[in-house]
Parts: sequence; C-alpha cells; structure tokens
Amino acid sequence: MKNPQPVNRRLLVEVSNDVLEETTEGAFLVPDGFNKEPKVYTQYVVLGSSTDTQHDYPNGTFVVAMTHLAEVVEVAGETLTFIPESSVVCAFE
Repeated sequence: MKNPQPVNRRLLVEVSNDVLEETTEGAFLVPDGFNKEPKVYTQYVVLGSSTDTQHDYPNGTFVVAMTHLAEVVEVAGETLTFIPESSVVCAFE
C-alpha cells in the first residue's frame, strides 16, 4: 500500500521507541502473573496527518496521546495506527 492518507482529523502514527527523557525506575520483585496496569498515554511519531487538522504535525513529530483512543487497522497485510487529533496532549519536534 502506498502512502495512506489519514482523513477526518486523524494522524497516522507508529509507537515511538525513542525516549524523550530518561527515567530511572527502582527494581523490586512482583508475584508471578502480576499484570501492570495499561499505560494511559503513549508516545508516537507522526507518519502523516489529515489536511483538516487544527495544528500542523510534520512527519517525524513526536506526540503524546491517550492510548485507548488509538485505532489499529489491518489493510492489505499492513498494520496502520491512527489517532484522533483530539487525543493528542502534547507534541515535540
């Protein structure tokens, strides 16, 4: 699939593995089967945006958005992730 174009105020994104700021966490033992609560926010990198977004999100921009609003779509064997612009809480260049 070539260049999918998001519409309806959505951003085409992928989960970013880049860390914007290093954090240190303490280590401790947890019982087997412990399920960590899902993340409320996820960091993404923008791959494309619809033409009707309120703000400009150039490709490569990092955004933080509400995780539960991500829309994961499988098309022609490819997995695409879209987020609504309204779920974005901040952006970094």
